Amino acid sequence: MSGFTTSGTARGRAKGPRRLGLVAFLIGVGGVVLGSGLQFWAGYHLGSIAQFDVVRAAIEAQKSIDVSKLPPAGGRIVGEVNTISIVGSLAYYGLALWALIQGIVAIVRRRGRAWGVAAIVVIVIGYFVVQLAYSGGLALGAAPYLS
Repeated sequence: MSGFTTSGTARGRAKGPRRLGLVAFLIGVGGVVLGSGLQFWAGYHLGSIAQFDVVRAAIEAQKSIDVSKLPPAGGRIVGEVNTISIVGSLAYYGLALWALIQGIVAIVRRRGRAWGVAAIVVIVIGYFVVQLAYSGGLALGAAPYLS
């Protein structure tokens, strides 16, 4: 065979709607937004444990914080932060993996190639955005309690 299918179109040139790549891009952006929001929230609440004297003393002495010495409210905050952070990470990584696979398929099948590339770029940059959101939330949550 000379590289053509029975319908006369060239092999590997399956064209169709660009929705495959566009959906991958939108899923990637959604994952970054959702993951960043949840990680910021987790970081902000974790920063609020700086209100306790045990934490401020450990920070000033540049030592690690003994969570067992926190009052019950502090322990509850740490538990909530762990849950929120895990949910945020799973939301980002799950949606990013979906967008990555769908973006690669869109590139290979030429069904929204530019959107597929954009989806991959968004999820790669999004990793750093999610980490910075957590750090920024931590700084903003602790700022009122630290002088």
